[in-house]
Amino acid sequence: MKIFIIAIVMFFADIDRPSWLNDSIEIKTANGKPLFFKTKEQCITYVDKNLEGLKQFAKSHYPSALAVKTIYCVERFDS
Repeated sequence: MKIFIIAIVMFFADIDRPSWLNDSIEIKTANGKPLFFKTKEQCITYVDKNLEGLKQFAKSHYPSALAVKTIYCVERFDS
């Protein structure tokens, strides 16, 4: 089954930060429940309605990041 998840990429201003370090996080749950969407449109709507919370969540995982660079709705295939 095809599903969509949210992936957030962070921006780091440190030019000495190694490129191999992680700079993104997948949002897998919200309020203790799995978070995925049947359509890309549903995912985008969720991002629009919850933008500030998603940014805060990502920033809590990457406190040294300057800002959120991009938020994607990524297609995944559920097994």
